[in-house]
Amino acid sequence: MAYGGDYSSPHFVAGTEEFSDWYLQQVAAASVSASMQLLDVFDVHYYTAGSTDAECLVSPRLFWDPSTPDISATEANSLDFNYGDHSYWDTYWYPRQVIPRLLKKIAAAYSGKSTPLPLLSFSEYNPGCETDIAGGVAQADLLGIFGREGVFGATAWPLQSATNNYLVAAYELYRNYDGNGSVVGDTTVSATTTDRVNTSVYAFTHSDLAPAAEVVAINKNATATAVTIQIASAPAFTTATLYNLVTGSASVTAATGTAPTVTCTCGTCGLTLTMPPTSATTIVLR
Repeated sequence: MAYGGDYSSPHFVAGTEEFSDWYLQQVAAASVSASMQLLDVFDVHYYTAGSTDAECLVSPRLFWDPSTPDISATEANSLDFNYGDHSYWDTYWYPRQVIPRLLKKIAAAYSGKSTPLPLLSFSEYNPGCETDIAGGVAQADLLGIFGREGVFGATAWPLQSATNNYLVAAYELYRNYDGNGSVVGDTTVSATTTDRVNTSVYAFTHSDLAPAAEVVAINKNATATAVTIQIASAPAFTTATLYNLVTGSASVTAATGTAPTVTCTCGTCGLTLTMPPTSATTIVLR
């Protein structure tokens, strides 16, 4: 069983309590044993479709980022299509942190219960800018966020044709980066960036293949950006092969030019590369 709800605006019970809280509490209360799992997935719809490149690129942070001083309450209200009482959103849902907030609601409702916690999914979402590189970069960012933040499932809801669609192409960075069906590893590993406003990074290893890893690096700047990637507790990688999603073609293609050199010392590997403007890159380490 799954519940589907739309977070374009808050829904209330008797005008005092968000429906999501009330619903979760009612279902949890009716789950009297571990064998009675009434709710498997708590599913919501959350659209952040921006109308400009800047809006599309910043919108993924509404799903998780606890520190968004560069995103005003007014801009957040505009980005996520909420309507009705903006003062409620500005008081109780700013910064948005949609994923952590919803997971917290689930955990609170099921506190002390023997039944497993329902999982969280987004069966409708869209960051916008589908026919522009900004939409592909935003989608690549969201796919990484969903995996890192513990989302069970997510379904993008295209609002444009799937042909020449950068949002659709972004899936290839994770699921078909070389055009031959190659996918990133099945195990996520911690990855952080010193500039989460302008860049994002996600990393994966393989449970059945070593040494092997993939890094999906995202540049939200409109200019090329030089970055240094350090990998701690790494096997002795020797090569890095790059695949890019860049403006001009809604598809992932092999990067041109000389591949970056990988150096490893005392269990730490590193490489330096210049990411193209407004781009997402899958870095294959072997």
